[in-house]
Amino acid sequence: MTVASPVPVGDPQVRFVSMQWPPTKYRARFDPDLDTLVAAIRAARPDVVVANQVEIAPAIRAALLEAKIDAQIVGYCHYLPFFFTEGQQLAVAPALDDRSLGRPVMLAFGAGLAACDRVLVHSATAASWTSAAASRMSVDLSGKLHVVLPPRDERLARDLAEVAAPPW
Repeated sequence: MTVASPVPVGDPQVRFVSMQWPPTKYRARFDPDLDTLVAAIRAARPDVVVANQVEIAPAIRAALLEAKIDAQIVGYCHYLPFFFTEGQQLAVAPALDDRSLGRPVMLAFGAGLAACDRVLVHSATAASWTSAAASRMSVDLSGKLHVVLPPRDERLARDLAEVAAPPW
């Protein structure tokens, strides 16, 4: 396995390719640094590429084509750039709507979903919302969408039945 990230993981069995950390939430979605991406793909020759930012999946697909590597793209939707109103209207997430960039982010998210071979989400709710949003953007997720629950750290989780209410 090769991890492309700003810092290496602690496992010596995992190869590491240095990639710069995007300085803003918008660069993470709109500036994938294709030259570095193509070089990393050529060096690693992956079977699968996981896009931690779904919006860059089309750029990953383009980099794979340029590098002449036939790999699957798996997008992990850790943050959905939209939500549904009580009236079931698709709305942009305010956290990604600086200077009205929310709609372009949402469209880039839809393009990313279309570019992925597999799409992973963290919950049934995220799967439902992602399916509904994809449908409204004419993106077919048939057989692509899978729920993968985030890891649970037993040191941080407690059974609510064992937790005493605060005294106030």
